[in-house]
Amino acid sequence: MKMFVPLYHGVIEDSVYEKDSFEQIFQKHLPCTEFEKQVKWLVANFEMLNVEEFYQKCVLETPQNNYSLLTFDDVYANFKTNAIPILEKYNCPVTIFPCTGFALSVRSSWTDEIERVLMNVNTSTVKINGRLFRTENTAYRIQSVLDVKTYIKSLPAKKLHMLMDELLRQYDNGITLPKARMMSLDEVFLLRKHHLVSLCHHSHSHNVLLNESTEDICKDITENIRIIGPARFFAYPFGERDVHFDERVKQLIRKKGFLAAFSVQKMPTYNDFDLYEIPRKEMHINDHLNII
Repeated sequence: MKMFVPLYHGVIEDSVYEKDSFEQIFQKHLPCTEFEKQVKWLVANFEMLNVEEFYQKCVLETPQNNYSLLTFDDVYANFKTNAIPILEKYNCPVTIFPCTGFALSVRSSWTDEIERVLMNVNTSTVKINGRLFRTENTAYRIQSVLDVKTYIKSLPAKKLHMLMDELLRQYDNGITLPKARMMSLDEVFLLRKHHLVSLCHHSHSHNVLLNESTEDICKDITENIRIIGPARFFAYPFGERDVHFDERVKQLIRKKGFLAAFSVQKMPTYNDFDLYEIPRKEMHINDHLNII
């Protein structure tokens, strides 16, 4: 028997994808035709479960079939406009992990803000905390987005947000990034009524929890639970073991009452997985062809 937990972030119109050089390389937001192809493949090869069914059949019991749990993190607005109609077409359940701080517009996703600013900046270099990043053409801008994300992601949240504020103050020219709009909290809560959607937890701040103090992590998760509701299932922000979370973070999640938690792996296996780091694979174009 096989298990598979795919992870998605966004789904954008094919015409938008074809004009977006950044997405064509990194595919955080898949084009609609590719997402539909993957959903069609999933329902043909797996029994698609909601998160409660997955926990029962794949965690508490020995799997008796090929099972899959389709998940979305962060919950961009294009989930409602582009993903839901496809999921409805194939009657495919989905589990969403919204970041409540994004949904409340407390702060935008800083990874999206880096892309928005650097891909549209009017200067040939950008200086952040004394470091220079080249932005004179598209290739350099894409590389600088990656380098700045890697650098800033390594910092504690207070320093990270201080540098983000500096970046926006110096280089933001006001150009928008429509694909980066998150669903509001009201929109997220309306999805609770949808028969295919399960709502779970993904932190309040979307900080790299491994970089934070135990006190700050507890405050963050407590706020996330207060807004979403009782702790059931958690997805670590960014999600890589020993890069974004560690044993200390896992134990804090367990103590908060979560039954299980989900991580991210490039090539996940499910022969013997930890209850508090169930692996998921972020999906890109044609990734499904290598699963079975």
